[in-house]
Amino acid sequence: MDYDICNTCLLVPVSFTRTECAAWVQAIGSVGAIILGITAIVYQQSKEEARRVEALRLENRNQLNALKWIFLEISNQAQTCLTKLNGEHVRWDIRADEFQELARRIDSMPLSTISDAGLMARVLETSKGLRLIVLMANALGSPRKEEIKSIISSVIAKTKEEALIGVTEVTQLLIKFSSSVELEKDWELIDKRKSNRDMTLEVLSELERARKIED
Repeated sequence: MDYDICNTCLLVPVSFTRTECAAWVQAIGSVGAIILGITAIVYQQSKEEARRVEALRLENRNQLNALKWIFLEISNQAQTCLTKLNGEHVRWDIRADEFQELARRIDSMPLSTISDAGLMARVLETSKGLRLIVLMANALGSPRKEEIKSIISSVIAKTKEEALIGVTEVTQLLIKFSSSVELEKDWELIDKRKSNRDMTLEVLSELERARKIED
């Protein structure tokens, strides 16, 4: 038995038997289910890919931030060392263990995961400079001749420069892996740490002056 649009289950003017109508409804439902299934799979894959990309971004960002802090600490320690070397102290009190710790930290960075070849080379060059400083610091138990002091100062200054360039290179890469809010918080933290460090050095200087007056 055929029946018209008013009786059919389809919303188009056709004449189908009940069996044909049911078959079409089933077919359309099956196609719809397949489309929904494919859409769900694509959506799930898209979410998984987004999570993977975000995890990789955070991993790169965390590693670069760690490297930035190491470079900053190397620069600060090198500057402290240079200040002592160029001072008039009878004894410089330059300790090698601070540089050894910095060398250990930078050597512990997995080079294979550094995303930039230039930065990888900077890490290696800075590490080599730190090892040289450690050797020289161990020999600086007492003041040396001006020529030797000049050579040592140039090595330390070069390592400091490498570290500062490293900070710049890391920052440029961080822009790729960070939002503007994240970068702003990073620099606020650096400013706060620098302020705390300057305050600590000022207190230590005051204590040193007070000790000299007492002596």
